[in-house]
Amino acid sequence: MDSDEFQIDYVRYLRSKKTVDDRALNHRVLTQLESLIKSRAQQLSIIADGDRVKVQPCAAGRCHPRNFETTPKHVFQVLEIGCGVGAMAERLLKNGFFSCCEATRYVFADTKASNLQAAIACMNDVFSITSKWSLISQETIGEEAYDSFFNTAHAAGVNSVHNAVIQTRNQAAPVSNLGHAHFHAHETHQDIYLDFVCMDFIEYARSNPNRFDLVIAAAFLDLVDIPKTLPIIFSALCAGGTYYFPINFDGTTHFSPIIEAALDLSVEQAFHEEMDKPSPDGAIVSQSHAGRNLAQYIPAAGGGIDSWGSSSWTVAARNGNPTDSDSSYEGDEAYFLLCIIQFIQDTVVASNNLDQEKVKQCVTND
Repeated sequence: MDSDEFQIDYVRYLRSKKTVDDRALNHRVLTQLESLIKSRAQQLSIIADGDRVKVQPCAAGRCHPRNFETTPKHVFQVLEIGCGVGAMAERLLKNGFFSCCEATRYVFADTKASNLQAAIACMNDVFSITSKWSLISQETIGEEAYDSFFNTAHAAGVNSVHNAVIQTRNQAAPVSNLGHAHFHAHETHQDIYLDFVCMDFIEYARSNPNRFDLVIAAAFLDLVDIPKTLPIIFSALCAGGTYYFPINFDGTTHFSPIIEAALDLSVEQAFHEEMDKPSPDGAIVSQSHAGRNLAQYIPAAGGGIDSWGSSSWTVAARNGNPTDSDSSYEGDEAYFLLCIIQFIQDTVVASNNLDQEKVKQCVTND
């Protein structure tokens, strides 16, 4: 791989890791999540029948003025922060995690509009492969408006709509609600409402206190200051709400075959050291031992832990020999590996403890 020419397609990268995440997710924790969703759905169903819930798409933390409808059903509210291309929602929906809910509203929140466009396409595929669902209503901002928004954000040098608004406040305001949809199941009379919100997800959670029955943050917490972020995430949960935080980095990076043992070890150490460096304002923006530290951070932020388990990314050629020219990887996992190697090289390039020429030779296998 020529690292000088390789450019990561982030949407493709997120799609390529879906099969990696499928293997990594801890099934005992997933089983507990399903149980907690069922328990919460039962609690919602015993609310007085006279209660009526307005289901509304949301933009930038404010309700859109047009209602989907007013419904007597009790809506199970889900927020996924850093939703990416919709892989987690696809996984949960296909496996019936919300089938116990009369109605489910799933908010996809991400800072990248391109990710949300991919998530919209993913959800269209999910609901189109079976005849039991009917599309009741759907609205997206349209390709022209999307391109205008994306170009505005890109020109501002940001991926977050929240930041784009700040930097372009004298221009036309970027769109932050990229779309919403309502699907209805014929046989079970179940309703699914989807919202796609492009903004800083922490700000979105802060702007929607005591609202959600479930908050999901997958492969996310090791990218933020966890002690400061957890209370904000928990504030978005209503009383009795549940969180799901799968796949958190926890201090091990290993590649096989070993090319040069001392260099491999030095690169791993430098990678972890860079992850643990505080930002200029002193905040810890990433943690190489985030997984184990959650055992302390979650209770300190007021949360409880119902289930806990390991979840490791493992990728290997199908024939078990990565040096074999005939090796093949599941799905697009070869691309996933290329991206991970590039991420690591980009991270350790600032290290003064490494021979950068040797690192480049190692990466390109020269």
